[in-house]
Amino acid sequence: MTNLARAAALSVATLLCCPLAVKADQTTIGISLNGTTGHHVEPNRIESIPFLPMPMIEIEHIHQHLHARLEIVPPIGPVPLAQSDGFIENGQDPRVSYLNGELSYALPSSPITLGIGETIINQRTLYPGQPIIQASRVVGMRLIARAHLYDDGTRSLDADFSVNPALHGLQTNEITDPSIPSSAIIPQLAEHGSLIDTSLRWSIKEGRYALLYGVRYINYTAGYSRDGSLADRNHLFMPFVGVDWSVGKDESATSRHVGLSGIPAKLVRAPASWTTVGMNLFGTNGNRTETGAFSDTPLEVALLPAFLLNHGFGRYEIDSEATLPNAGPNPYGGQQEVWSLLTVDGLVHVNARYAFGLGETVGNIDPIHLQPFEQTHTRTEALDIVGRMTLARDVRGHVDATLRLEPDLHVTSSVAFSQPNLIPLAFGTVERGSRVVGDIARVSDVGRFGLTYGLRYVNQTTNYGYIGSLGVQLTRSTSLMPFAGVTVRP
Repeated sequence: MTNLARAAALSVATLLCCPLAVKADQTTIGISLNGTTGHHVEPNRIESIPFLPMPMIEIEHIHQHLHARLEIVPPIGPVPLAQSDGFIENGQDPRVSYLNGELSYALPSSPITLGIGETIINQRTLYPGQPIIQASRVVGMRLIARAHLYDDGTRSLDADFSVNPALHGLQTNEITDPSIPSSAIIPQLAEHGSLIDTSLRWSIKEGRYALLYGVRYINYTAGYSRDGSLADRNHLFMPFVGVDWSVGKDESATSRHVGLSGIPAKLVRAPASWTTVGMNLFGTNGNRTETGAFSDTPLEVALLPAFLLNHGFGRYEIDSEATLPNAGPNPYGGQQEVWSLLTVDGLVHVNARYAFGLGETVGNIDPIHLQPFEQTHTRTEALDIVGRMTLARDVRGHVDATLRLEPDLHVTSSVAFSQPNLIPLAFGTVERGSRVVGDIARVSDVGRFGLTYGLRYVNQTTNYGYIGSLGVQLTRSTSLMPFAGVTVRP
Protein backbone atom coordinates (compact mmCIF):
# COMPACT_ATOMS: atom_id res chain seq x y z
CA MET A 1 0.00 0.00 0.00
CA THR A 2 1.41 3.36 -0.98
CA ASN A 3 1.79 6.23 1.44
CA LEU A 4 -1.13 8.04 -0.24
CA ALA A 5 -3.39 5.01 0.16
CA ARG A 6 -2.38 4.62 3.80
CA ALA A 7 -3.18 8.31 4.44
CA ALA A 8 -6.56 7.97 2.73
CA ALA A 9 -7.43 4.86 4.73
CA LEU A 10 -6.39 6.56 7.98
CA SER A 11 -8.53 9.62 7.15
CA VAL A 12 -11.60 7.45 6.43
CA ALA A 13 -11.11 5.52 9.68
CA THR A 14 -10.77 8.75 11.62
CA LEU A 15 -13.99 10.13 10.16
CA LEU A 16 -15.88 6.91 10.90
CA CYS A 17 -14.63 6.57 14.45
CA CYS A 18 -14.47 10.24 15.50
CA PRO A 19 -16.99 12.35 13.54
CA LEU A 20 -16.27 16.03 13.19
CA ALA A 21 -18.22 18.36 15.49
CA VAL A 22 -20.26 19.97 12.72
CA LYS A 23 -23.43 21.67 13.89
CA ALA A 24 -26.52 20.38 12.17
CA ASP A 25 -28.82 22.79 10.43
CA GLN A 26 -32.00 23.63 12.31
CA THR A 27 -35.37 24.79 11.02
CA THR A 28 -38.05 26.24 13.29
CA ILE A 29 -41.69 26.94 12.45
CA GLY A 30 -43.79 29.01 14.82
CA ILE A 31 -47.09 30.75 15.17
CA SER A 32 -47.98 33.53 17.60
CA LEU A 33 -50.97 35.64 18.51
CA ASN A 34 -50.17 39.33 18.87
CA GLY A 35 -52.57 41.54 20.80
CA THR A 36 -52.83 44.89 19.04
CA THR A 37 -53.38 48.11 20.95
CA GLY A 38 -52.47 51.62 19.84
CA HIS A 39 -53.53 54.44 17.54
CA HIS A 40 -53.81 55.17 13.84
CA VAL A 41 -53.18 58.85 13.14
CA GLU A 42 -54.04 60.80 9.99
CA PRO A 43 -54.24 64.57 9.44
CA ASN A 44 -57.09 65.86 11.60
CA ARG A 45 -58.09 62.39 12.75
CA ILE A 46 -57.02 59.87 15.39
CA GLU A 47 -58.45 56.35 15.48
CA SER A 48 -58.05 53.76 18.22
CA ILE A 49 -56.78 50.37 17.04
CA PRO A 50 -58.80 47.68 18.83
CA PHE A 51 -57.24 44.84 20.80
CA LEU A 52 -57.24 41.95 18.31
CA PRO A 53 -55.39 38.58 18.32
CA MET A 54 -53.38 39.14 15.13
CA PRO A 55 -51.80 35.85 13.91
CA MET A 56 -48.18 35.78 12.75
CA ILE A 57 -46.27 32.86 11.17
CA GLU A 58 -42.50 32.66 11.64
CA ILE A 59 -40.03 30.40 9.81
CA GLU A 60 -36.33 30.38 10.68
CA HIS A 61 -33.45 28.30 9.34
CA ILE A 62 -30.02 28.28 10.98
CA HIS A 63 -26.84 27.11 9.26
CA GLN A 64 -23.98 27.53 11.72
CA HIS A 65 -23.79 31.33 12.21
CA LEU A 66 -26.02 32.20 9.26
CA HIS A 67 -29.74 32.73 9.93
CA ALA A 68 -32.61 33.13 7.46
CA ARG A 69 -35.94 34.25 8.89
CA LEU A 70 -39.40 34.97 7.50
CA GLU A 71 -42.35 36.68 9.23
CA ILE A 72 -45.79 36.52 7.64
CA VAL A 73 -49.07 38.15 8.64
CA PRO A 74 -51.71 36.88 6.21
CA PRO A 75 -54.35 39.33 4.98
CA ILE A 76 -56.59 40.03 7.97
CA GLY A 77 -59.63 42.22 8.31
CA PRO A 78 -61.79 44.03 8.37
CA VAL A 79 -60.20 45.82 11.32
CA PRO A 80 -63.00 47.61 13.24
CA LEU A 81 -61.41 50.98 13.86
CA ALA A 82 -63.05 53.03 16.61
CA GLN A 83 -63.31 56.26 14.67
CA SER A 84 -64.45 59.72 15.61
CA ASP A 85 -67.79 60.99 14.37
CA GLY A 86 -68.22 63.46 11.56
CA PHE A 87 -65.97 61.96 8.87
CA ILE A 88 -66.78 60.52 5.47
CA GLU A 89 -64.50 57.57 6.18
CA ASN A 90 -66.67 56.28 9.03
CA GLY A 91 -67.32 52.57 8.63
CA GLN A 92 -64.27 51.98 6.45
CA ASP A 93 -63.21 48.35 5.98
CA PRO A 94 -59.38 48.14 6.07
CA ARG A 95 -57.46 44.88 5.53
CA VAL A 96 -53.72 44.56 6.07
CA SER A 97 -50.93 42.04 5.44
CA TYR A 98 -47.23 41.99 6.27
CA LEU A 99 -44.15 40.14 4.97
CA ASN A 100 -40.65 40.47 6.40
CA GLY A 101 -37.60 38.49 5.21
CA GLU A 102 -34.23 38.64 6.96
CA LEU A 103 -30.71 37.29 6.56
CA SER A 104 -28.44 37.73 9.58
CA TYR A 105 -25.10 36.58 11.00
CA ALA A 106 -24.43 35.64 14.63
CA LEU A 107 -21.06 37.06 15.65
CA PRO A 108 -18.74 34.25 16.85
CA SER A 109 -18.34 34.07 20.63
CA SER A 110 -20.82 36.90 21.05
CA PRO A 111 -24.55 37.18 21.92
CA ILE A 112 -25.04 39.74 19.12
CA THR A 113 -26.63 39.03 15.73
CA LEU A 114 -26.60 41.57 12.89
CA GLY A 115 -28.40 41.43 9.56
CA ILE A 116 -30.42 42.99 6.78
CA GLY A 117 -33.83 42.27 5.33
CA GLU A 118 -36.78 43.51 3.32
CA THR A 119 -40.25 44.51 4.56
CA ILE A 120 -43.50 44.65 2.57
CA ILE A 121 -46.71 46.15 4.02
CA ASN A 122 -49.99 45.96 2.10
CA GLN A 123 -53.35 47.54 2.89
CA ARG A 124 -56.67 47.53 1.04
CA THR A 125 -59.58 49.64 2.29
CA LEU A 126 -63.21 49.58 1.25
CA TYR A 127 -65.67 52.35 2.09
CA PRO A 128 -69.18 50.87 2.44
CA GLY A 129 -71.67 53.08 0.62
CA GLN A 130 -68.85 54.83 -1.29
CA PRO A 131 -67.60 53.79 -4.78
CA ILE A 132 -63.95 53.94 -3.67
CA ILE A 133 -61.30 51.29 -3.00
CA GLN A 134 -57.98 52.53 -1.65
CA ALA A 135 -54.87 50.34 -1.63
CA SER A 136 -51.19 50.87 -0.89
CA ARG A 137 -47.96 48.93 -0.70
CA VAL A 138 -44.73 50.12 0.91
CA VAL A 139 -41.39 48.33 0.64
CA GLY A 140 -38.03 49.01 2.23
CA MET A 141 -34.74 47.59 3.48
CA ARG A 142 -34.54 46.58 7.16
CA LEU A 143 -31.50 46.75 9.45
CA ILE A 144 -31.49 44.21 12.30
CA ALA A 145 -29.69 43.93 15.63
CA ARG A 146 -30.48 41.18 18.16
CA ALA A 147 -29.05 40.29 21.53
CA HIS A 148 -29.32 36.87 23.18
CA LEU A 149 -29.41 38.20 26.75
CA TYR A 150 -29.93 35.08 28.85
CA ASP A 151 -29.81 31.31 28.33
CA ASP A 152 -29.67 28.45 30.83
CA GLY A 153 -30.34 25.67 28.30
CA THR A 154 -34.11 25.66 28.79
CA ARG A 155 -35.08 29.31 29.19
CA SER A 156 -33.79 32.20 27.11
CA LEU A 157 -34.40 35.94 26.73
CA ASP A 158 -33.86 37.82 23.46
CA ALA A 159 -34.03 41.51 22.57
CA ASP A 160 -34.66 42.70 19.03
CA PHE A 161 -34.19 46.17 17.54
CA SER A 162 -34.93 46.68 13.85
CA VAL A 163 -35.40 49.77 11.74
CA ASN A 164 -36.55 50.45 8.18
CA PRO A 165 -34.95 53.87 7.61
CA ALA A 166 -36.62 54.39 4.21
CA LEU A 167 -39.87 52.81 3.06
CA HIS A 168 -41.22 53.70 -0.38
CA GLY A 169 -44.65 52.95 -1.76
CA LEU A 170 -47.62 53.93 -3.86
CA GLN A 171 -51.21 54.64 -2.86
CA THR A 172 -53.81 53.87 -5.50
CA ASN A 173 -57.50 54.76 -5.60
CA GLU A 174 -60.07 52.88 -7.67
CA ILE A 175 -63.60 54.02 -8.58
CA THR A 176 -65.94 51.02 -8.62
CA ASP A 177 -69.01 52.82 -10.01
CA PRO A 178 -68.93 52.59 -13.84
CA SER A 179 -71.22 55.61 -14.12
CA ILE A 180 -68.52 57.89 -12.70
CA PRO A 181 -66.22 59.22 -15.45
CA SER A 182 -62.57 58.21 -15.42
CA SER A 183 -61.58 61.86 -14.96
CA ALA A 184 -62.97 61.64 -11.41
CA ILE A 185 -60.46 58.99 -10.37
CA ILE A 186 -58.21 60.23 -7.57
CA PRO A 187 -54.56 60.25 -8.75
CA GLN A 188 -51.99 57.79 -7.45
CA LEU A 189 -49.82 59.17 -4.67
CA ALA A 190 -46.22 58.24 -3.87
CA GLU A 191 -45.43 57.65 -0.19
CA HIS A 192 -42.25 57.49 1.86
CA GLY A 193 -41.82 56.55 5.48
CA SER A 194 -39.87 54.76 8.20
CA LEU A 195 -40.51 52.01 10.75
CA ILE A 196 -39.10 51.06 14.16
CA ASP A 197 -39.72 47.54 15.47
CA THR A 198 -38.51 46.42 18.93
CA SER A 199 -39.33 43.40 21.07
CA LEU A 200 -38.42 41.37 24.15
CA ARG A 201 -39.08 37.62 23.89
CA TRP A 202 -38.91 34.95 26.58
CA SER A 203 -38.65 31.31 25.44
CA ILE A 204 -39.18 28.13 27.48
CA LYS A 205 -38.03 24.97 25.64
CA GLU A 206 -39.55 21.54 26.12
CA GLY A 207 -38.22 18.92 23.71
CA ARG A 208 -38.84 20.00 20.14
CA TYR A 209 -41.30 22.69 21.22
CA ALA A 210 -40.87 26.09 22.84
CA LEU A 211 -43.40 28.39 24.50
CA LEU A 212 -42.84 32.03 23.58
CA TYR A 213 -44.21 35.18 25.15
CA GLY A 214 -43.19 38.81 25.38
CA VAL A 215 -44.00 42.27 24.12
CA ARG A 216 -43.44 44.10 20.83
CA TYR A 217 -43.57 47.80 19.94
CA ILE A 218 -43.98 49.11 16.37
CA ASN A 219 -43.95 52.74 15.25
CA TYR A 220 -44.63 53.39 11.54
CA THR A 221 -44.86 56.86 10.00
CA ALA A 222 -45.52 57.66 6.33
CA GLY A 223 -45.85 60.91 4.37
CA TYR A 224 -46.70 61.95 0.82
CA SER A 225 -43.67 62.53 -1.37
CA ARG A 226 -45.30 65.42 -3.24
CA ASP A 227 -45.31 67.83 -0.28
CA GLY A 228 -44.04 65.94 2.78
CA SER A 229 -47.43 66.04 4.49
CA LEU A 230 -48.50 63.26 6.86
CA ALA A 231 -50.14 60.24 5.23
CA ASP A 232 -50.61 58.18 8.40
CA ARG A 233 -48.86 57.08 11.56
CA ASN A 234 -49.40 53.84 13.47
CA HIS A 235 -47.98 53.00 16.86
CA LEU A 236 -48.71 49.56 18.28
CA PHE A 237 -47.89 48.05 21.67
CA MET A 238 -48.37 44.28 21.25
CA PRO A 239 -48.10 41.60 23.94
CA PHE A 240 -47.81 38.18 22.32
CA VAL A 241 -47.77 34.45 23.03
CA GLY A 242 -46.85 31.62 20.67
CA VAL A 243 -45.33 28.19 20.05
CA ASP A 244 -42.21 27.19 18.08
CA TRP A 245 -41.64 23.71 16.62
CA SER A 246 -38.16 22.49 15.67
CA VAL A 247 -38.32 20.44 12.48
CA GLY A 248 -36.14 17.32 12.30
CA LYS A 249 -34.01 15.66 14.96
CA ASP A 250 -34.45 17.00 18.49
CA GLU A 251 -31.18 18.16 20.03
CA SER A 252 -30.77 18.20 23.77
CA ALA A 253 -30.82 21.54 25.51
CA THR A 254 -27.36 21.00 26.94
CA SER A 255 -25.75 20.34 23.58
CA ARG A 256 -27.18 23.18 21.52
CA HIS A 257 -30.14 25.23 22.64
CA VAL A 258 -31.19 27.83 20.09
CA GLY A 259 -33.43 30.77 20.93
CA LEU A 260 -34.69 33.60 18.74
CA SER A 261 -31.20 34.75 17.83
CA GLY A 262 -29.92 31.21 17.25
CA ILE A 263 -26.80 31.51 19.42
CA PRO A 264 -25.61 28.33 21.20
CA ALA A 265 -26.21 28.31 24.94
CA LYS A 266 -22.53 27.85 25.74
CA LEU A 267 -21.87 31.35 24.40
CA VAL A 268 -24.42 32.93 26.75
CA ARG A 269 -23.95 31.88 30.34
CA ALA A 270 -26.73 32.33 32.89
CA PRO A 271 -25.46 35.29 34.94
CA ALA A 272 -26.52 36.38 38.39
CA SER A 273 -29.78 38.31 38.26
CA TRP A 274 -31.63 40.67 40.60
CA THR A 275 -35.02 42.33 40.90
CA THR A 276 -35.84 45.51 42.79
CA VAL A 277 -39.25 47.06 43.41
CA GLY A 278 -39.98 50.35 45.14
CA MET A 279 -41.81 53.64 45.27
CA ASN A 280 -40.68 57.27 45.18
CA LEU A 281 -42.62 60.35 46.25
CA PHE A 282 -41.87 63.36 43.99
CA GLY A 283 -42.54 66.90 45.09
CA THR A 284 -43.99 68.79 42.10
CA ASN A 285 -42.58 72.28 41.72
CA GLY A 286 -42.09 74.39 38.62
CA ASN A 287 -43.69 76.61 35.98
CA ARG A 288 -45.56 76.26 32.71
CA THR A 289 -45.92 78.90 29.98
CA GLU A 290 -47.75 79.09 26.65
CA THR A 291 -47.65 81.32 23.60
CA GLY A 292 -49.65 84.48 24.30
CA ALA A 293 -49.43 84.19 28.08
CA PHE A 294 -48.24 87.27 29.97
CA SER A 295 -46.56 85.24 32.72
CA ASP A 296 -45.70 81.70 33.75
CA THR A 297 -48.25 79.53 35.51
CA PRO A 298 -46.79 77.98 38.70
CA LEU A 299 -47.33 74.27 39.21
CA GLU A 300 -49.29 73.31 42.27
CA VAL A 301 -47.07 71.84 45.01
CA ALA A 302 -48.04 68.23 45.77
CA LEU A 303 -46.60 64.77 46.46
CA LEU A 304 -46.66 62.51 43.40
CA PRO A 305 -46.12 58.72 43.83
CA ALA A 306 -44.15 56.78 41.21
CA PHE A 307 -43.68 52.99 41.29
CA LEU A 308 -40.35 51.39 40.33
CA LEU A 309 -39.40 47.99 38.90
CA ASN A 310 -35.81 47.09 38.04
CA HIS A 311 -34.54 43.74 36.75
CA GLY A 312 -30.94 42.96 35.90
CA PHE A 313 -28.98 39.99 34.59
CA GLY A 314 -25.22 40.29 34.19
CA ARG A 315 -24.39 43.45 32.24
CA TYR A 316 -28.00 44.06 31.19
CA GLU A 317 -30.75 45.91 33.03
CA ILE A 318 -34.42 46.75 32.46
CA ASP A 319 -35.54 49.82 34.39
CA SER A 320 -39.16 51.02 34.57
CA GLU A 321 -41.11 53.75 36.35
CA ALA A 322 -44.90 54.18 36.38
CA THR A 323 -47.04 57.07 37.55
CA LEU A 324 -50.55 55.67 37.81
CA PRO A 325 -53.62 57.64 36.66
CA ASN A 326 -54.06 60.55 39.06
CA ALA A 327 -55.57 64.02 39.23
CA GLY A 328 -52.53 65.80 40.67
CA PRO A 329 -50.36 68.48 39.01
CA ASN A 330 -48.52 67.23 35.91
CA PRO A 331 -44.88 68.41 35.61
CA TYR A 332 -44.66 66.77 32.15
CA GLY A 333 -47.50 68.54 30.31
CA GLY A 334 -50.47 70.87 30.24
CA GLN A 335 -53.62 71.16 32.27
CA GLN A 336 -55.58 67.98 32.79
CA GLU A 337 -58.03 66.09 34.97
CA VAL A 338 -56.40 62.63 34.97
CA TRP A 339 -52.91 61.77 33.70
CA SER A 340 -50.42 58.86 33.80
CA LEU A 341 -46.86 58.16 32.65
CA LEU A 342 -44.89 54.96 31.95
CA THR A 343 -41.15 54.73 31.18
CA VAL A 344 -39.33 51.49 30.29
CA ASP A 345 -35.58 51.53 29.50
CA GLY A 346 -33.08 48.82 28.63
CA LEU A 347 -29.45 49.51 29.59
CA VAL A 348 -26.07 47.88 29.06
CA HIS A 349 -23.36 48.37 31.70
CA VAL A 350 -20.14 49.21 29.87
CA ASN A 351 -18.20 48.89 33.12
CA ALA A 352 -18.79 49.36 36.85
CA ARG A 353 -19.37 53.09 36.37
CA TYR A 354 -21.19 53.73 33.08
CA ALA A 355 -24.41 52.37 31.54
CA PHE A 356 -26.18 53.35 28.33
CA GLY A 357 -29.44 52.32 26.71
CA LEU A 358 -32.69 53.03 24.89
CA GLY A 359 -36.29 53.02 26.01
CA GLU A 360 -39.78 54.38 25.55
CA THR A 361 -41.96 56.80 27.50
CA VAL A 362 -45.74 56.84 27.07
CA GLY A 363 -48.05 59.35 28.71
CA ASN A 364 -51.83 59.83 28.71
CA ILE A 365 -53.97 62.82 29.65
CA ASP A 366 -57.68 62.00 29.78
CA PRO A 367 -59.87 63.94 29.70
CA ILE A 368 -59.40 67.69 29.42
CA HIS A 369 -62.51 69.87 29.57
CA LEU A 370 -61.31 73.13 28.06
CA GLN A 371 -64.81 74.48 27.35
CA PRO A 372 -68.36 73.27 28.04
CA PHE A 373 -69.24 70.30 25.82
CA GLU A 374 -65.57 69.95 24.75
CA GLN A 375 -63.35 67.02 25.73
CA THR A 376 -59.77 66.23 24.74
CA HIS A 377 -57.67 63.10 25.12
CA THR A 378 -53.90 63.46 24.67
CA ARG A 379 -51.22 60.77 24.29
CA THR A 380 -47.46 61.38 24.23
CA GLU A 381 -44.77 58.95 23.09
CA ALA A 382 -41.01 59.36 22.91
CA LEU A 383 -37.91 57.27 22.30
CA ASP A 384 -35.53 57.58 25.27
CA ILE A 385 -31.75 57.86 24.96
CA VAL A 386 -30.43 57.08 28.43
CA GLY A 387 -27.04 57.47 30.09
CA ARG A 388 -26.17 56.70 33.72
CA MET A 389 -22.98 57.36 35.65
CA THR A 390 -22.10 56.23 39.17
CA LEU A 391 -20.56 59.27 40.83
CA ALA A 392 -19.60 57.64 44.14
CA ARG A 393 -19.79 54.23 45.78
CA ASP A 394 -19.12 52.99 49.31
CA VAL A 395 -20.14 50.11 51.57
CA ARG A 396 -23.42 51.88 52.46
CA GLY A 397 -24.63 52.63 48.94
CA HIS A 398 -23.96 54.72 45.83
CA VAL A 399 -24.79 58.00 44.08
CA ASP A 400 -26.01 57.89 40.46
CA ALA A 401 -26.59 60.60 37.85
CA THR A 402 -29.02 59.72 35.04
CA LEU A 403 -29.76 61.73 31.90
CA ARG A 404 -32.73 60.83 29.68
CA LEU A 405 -33.08 62.63 26.33
CA GLU A 406 -36.29 62.46 24.30
CA PRO A 407 -35.39 64.42 21.16
CA ASP A 408 -38.56 63.59 19.20
CA LEU A 409 -41.67 63.68 21.36
CA HIS A 410 -44.89 62.80 19.50
CA VAL A 411 -48.15 64.20 20.84
CA THR A 412 -51.53 63.19 19.41
CA SER A 413 -54.75 64.78 20.64
CA SER A 414 -58.39 64.06 19.84
CA VAL A 415 -60.95 66.80 20.45
CA ALA A 416 -64.70 66.09 20.62
CA PHE A 417 -67.57 68.58 20.75
CA SER A 418 -71.01 67.38 21.87
CA GLN A 419 -73.06 70.55 22.26
CA PRO A 420 -76.81 69.91 22.51
CA ASN A 421 -78.88 70.40 19.35
CA LEU A 422 -75.74 70.39 17.18
CA ILE A 423 -74.11 67.63 15.15
CA PRO A 424 -71.25 66.06 17.16
CA LEU A 425 -67.85 67.06 15.82
CA ALA A 426 -64.43 65.53 16.39
CA PHE A 427 -60.96 66.12 15.02
CA GLY A 428 -57.35 65.40 15.89
CA THR A 429 -54.01 67.17 15.94
CA VAL A 430 -50.47 65.82 15.63
CA GLU A 431 -47.79 67.67 17.59
CA ARG A 432 -44.03 67.40 18.10
CA GLY A 433 -41.66 68.34 20.88
CA SER A 434 -38.70 67.34 23.05
CA ARG A 435 -38.03 66.55 26.69
CA VAL A 436 -34.99 66.33 28.97
CA VAL A 437 -35.10 64.50 32.31
CA GLY A 438 -32.12 64.48 34.67
CA ASP A 439 -31.81 62.68 38.04
CA ILE A 440 -29.24 62.70 40.83
CA ALA A 441 -30.05 59.98 43.37
CA ARG A 442 -28.47 58.57 46.50
CA VAL A 443 -29.26 54.92 47.31
CA SER A 444 -28.42 53.69 50.83
CA ASP A 445 -28.61 49.92 51.30
CA VAL A 446 -29.85 48.27 54.50
CA GLY A 447 -29.86 44.55 53.79
CA ARG A 448 -32.63 43.80 51.29
CA PHE A 449 -34.05 47.30 51.68
CA GLY A 450 -32.85 50.62 50.37
CA LEU A 451 -33.52 54.30 51.03
CA THR A 452 -33.52 56.54 47.92
CA TYR A 453 -33.52 60.32 47.80
CA GLY A 454 -32.46 62.92 45.29
CA LEU A 455 -33.51 65.58 42.79
CA ARG A 456 -35.14 65.42 39.31
CA TYR A 457 -35.15 68.14 36.63
CA VAL A 458 -37.69 68.08 33.76
CA ASN A 459 -37.74 70.42 30.75
CA GLN A 460 -40.40 69.83 28.09
CA THR A 461 -41.19 71.93 25.01
CA THR A 462 -44.01 71.14 22.59
CA ASN A 463 -45.36 72.78 19.44
CA TYR A 464 -49.13 72.40 19.25
CA GLY A 465 -50.53 72.68 15.72
CA TYR A 466 -54.10 73.87 15.30
CA ILE A 467 -56.54 73.74 12.43
CA GLY A 468 -57.56 76.85 10.51
CA SER A 469 -56.33 80.32 11.41
CA LEU A 470 -55.38 79.57 15.02
CA GLY A 471 -51.76 79.00 14.06
CA VAL A 472 -49.14 77.18 16.12
CA GLN A 473 -48.93 77.37 19.89
CA LEU A 474 -45.78 76.70 21.92
CA THR A 475 -45.99 75.18 25.41
CA ARG A 476 -43.00 74.85 27.74
CA SER A 477 -42.76 73.47 31.26
CA THR A 478 -39.83 73.22 33.68
CA SER A 479 -39.85 71.37 36.99
CA LEU A 480 -37.37 70.82 39.80
CA MET A 481 -38.65 67.85 41.80
CA PRO A 482 -37.08 66.58 45.04
CA PHE A 483 -37.92 62.94 45.79
CA ALA A 484 -37.50 60.23 48.40
CA GLY A 485 -38.55 56.59 48.52
CA VAL A 486 -37.85 53.02 49.49
CA THR A 487 -36.81 49.92 47.53
CA VAL A 488 -36.72 46.22 48.31
CA ARG A 489 -35.15 43.17 46.66
CA PRO A 490 -37.66 40.26 46.95
